[in-house]
Amino acid sequence: MAKMNLHNVNMAAALNTEMLSRVPLIVVVGATGTGKTKLSVELAKKFGGEIINADSMQVYSGLDILTNKATEEERCGVPHHLLGHRTPGDHYNVYQFRNEAFRIIERLHAQNKIPVIVGGTHYYVESILWKNLVGTEDGEQKEEASDDDDGVPCKKPNLEAKKYVIAGREFANLDEDLEKLSIDELRAILKEVDPVSWKLRHDADRRKITRSIQVFGQTGRRHSDILEEQRQEAGSVHGGALRYPNAVVFWMQCDKEVLRQRVSKRVDEMMERGLIEEVETFHKEVNVLRGEESCEDFEKSLFQSIGFKELMPYVALSPEERTSDKAKKALAEGVWLLKQRTMNYANKQVRWIRNRLLVQNRDVPPVWPLDGTDPLRWEELVAAPARAIVEARLRGEDPDAAIRPAAKERMALTPEERHMTYRCAPCGRPFIGLEQYNIHLAANKHRKVLAAIRRAQSEVVGTLDRLVQRKRGDAVTGSSNPKAEEGTTAHSCV
Repeated sequence: MAKMNLHNVNMAAALNTEMLSRVPLIVVVGATGTGKTKLSVELAKKFGGEIINADSMQVYSGLDILTNKATEEERCGVPHHLLGHRTPGDHYNVYQFRNEAFRIIERLHAQNKIPVIVGGTHYYVESILWKNLVGTEDGEQKEEASDDDDGVPCKKPNLEAKKYVIAGREFANLDEDLEKLSIDELRAILKEVDPVSWKLRHDADRRKITRSIQVFGQTGRRHSDILEEQRQEAGSVHGGALRYPNAVVFWMQCDKEVLRQRVSKRVDEMMERGLIEEVETFHKEVNVLRGEESCEDFEKSLFQSIGFKELMPYVALSPEERTSDKAKKALAEGVWLLKQRTMNYANKQVRWIRNRLLVQNRDVPPVWPLDGTDPLRWEELVAAPARAIVEARLRGEDPDAAIRPAAKERMALTPEERHMTYRCAPCGRPFIGLEQYNIHLAANKHRKVLAAIRRAQSEVVGTLDRLVQRKRGDAVTGSSNPKAEEGTTAHSCV
């Protein structure tokens, strides 16, 4: 049978079940500002696909500028799913995202369309790619997962009264009752019911300790045992086998300094488009809603967006106060912080890709890097290679040898290395996980502390040396001619 020429056909009409098995979905990951949206739209248009948003803040309606939702113009008529479909205040997590995304993926496959997953919340992407949720493969929302990276779901609160007995304690409402306990009480409970998790997490934050207790209470099994089963199943320290082994994953990259300039420019453009007015309007609307719904729910949704907290000191000022020098300073600081924290988030996104997708001891799909640094070379370095890779995979062939996937860079951290507490003695600070500890050791702040310690040690050593030399000199002088010293002293007293 002659091979189909994919360059000259309508992809929406040409795709069939066999081809979809070769490319069940396309995934576009990368740091903010690298061009993920542009590439995803181009691929969806070319191959007759539809886009599924995987950004935890863009699932909410409102704050379109702050969360940088794709505009109607940028979408180019391509259907976008899970974008702005939740109201502020809704509790939404990775488990709910996964279930909703699965239903959309199944529907698109039934229509012979390729789903294109795009977004910067990478643990959302991870929930689609890997089978790392326990007991939820039926797709029903029986349980609800936290945003932890272990993938073990927490069950939704039972509407009927149900008592939990953990470590000899009775809990009428597990979540609420655990919240009332001190951190030391939580540690004691965890040590009794799950010593392995306690060893890994006893110095962790309250959320992670509570998490392990919740898993034990709701499943009757140790959190550590469940995670170990996941790892054994996949032969990976992260756990979970690939759900879509043939997924095509693109990693949008950009030179760091160029990305920093883009982030700065993007924030400036957001300000010009009315970011302050958007945040102000949203804040007023939420204050009204807060009278009707739980304040806590809002703190867990759009209020987490980078930029909201940074701009609030200015937004909270009255119109009269905004003309003052204090207001101008607050606005300038807010904009600066927004740029800094956006860049920090971009760095975090890149670390996730390297630590989760480019590891040797995990079942991972090929990851195809694309350099979006130069907009003038977009077609050459991004669009054309991406199309060629998808087309080759749809034909059941390997892409051209000149196009290579990213090399696997490292071994994945073990659970102990990811959760163990590491202490930096010079700085007097604890760090959860070897990655965070290594980042700290390479940071300028840590190096400055070490330099200060060395200077102090050098000064102490110098002082001790001078004291020793002086003592030796006094001893030599006194032992060589004691009478002369006495005579001098007597002469001085005359």
